[in-house]
Amino acid sequence: MFRGIEVLARKSFREKAWLQVSYLYSSLRGNYDGGVTAGGQTDPGITLAFDYPDMSRNAYGRVYLDRPHDFRVDGFYVTPLKLSVGVQAYVQSGAPLNRIGYFSDWQGAAVHLVKQGTAGRLPTLWGANLTLGYPLRLGPTQVNVQANVYNLF
Repeated sequence: MFRGIEVLARKSFREKAWLQVSYLYSSLRGNYDGGVTAGGQTDPGITLAFDYPDMSRNAYGRVYLDRPHDFRVDGFYVTPLKLSVGVQAYVQSGAPLNRIGYFSDWQGAAVHLVKQGTAGRLPTLWGANLTLGYPLRLGPTQVNVQANVYNLF
């Protein structure tokens, strides 16, 4: 079950600049990740989640995509030299961790030893992208030359 609240602010400054900032506070709870588990089983629609009663013990809790805090900034600015600079950046809580035990020799790790998602969190995720653009006039046509830098950091 997903529950969340988002606050978003957006502002345009004529055609020279634009800024959007958002923050999402949320929770995602359940007893399995979905059609493909985050634990590595990649057969769509085939999971061990409901095959054996012992696997349902401690299974309800924070699922892999639970990210309580998600902050994002997007914007661009057109300089007086007509160079446009854009940035997209985010900071997001890390995924919840599980403590998993072995069910049998042939199944591998599949039993939750503690309540799902309560064994800590992975480190915080963050990243940024940069976009640069410049308009060139070629006769009656305008061509925009653009460069994108992904994963800037």
